[in-house]
Amino acid sequence: PVTTEHRATVEELLEVSWRLNTVASVQVQPHTPLAQDALDVFRMTVDRLLDRMVYLNDDMDLLDAPDGVAVTHISAGTLLLRERLQGPWAFVRVPSDTTAGWVPDGSLRSVSPAVGD
Repeated sequence: PVTTEHRATVEELLEVSWRLNTVASVQVQPHTPLAQDALDVFRMTVDRLLDRMVYLNDDMDLLDAPDGVAVTHISAGTLLLRERLQGPWAFVRVPSDTTAGWVPDGSLRSVSPAVGD
């Protein structure tokens, strides 16, 4: 009811960006339906991000394309976000900056146990 009324007053398209680069605690007091709605969206956003988080099993070069040339070197254990797959290759990026490239998908391990990598 209250949440529906508030949603009706918002533009059709609302862009939201979350940047998660440190472990933090966010506390929202759900005193209103709108605050609870915001908390639910935050939880879904974090869950989706955790599903994409992976780490490298071994030291490896990030390539500019599948089977391409090295653009930078990444150490084993580095936390990455899997952006997309192309056959056996994964395009990944470092969450806290613009470093990105391709690695064999089999060299990645999931952070989230739900994915089961």
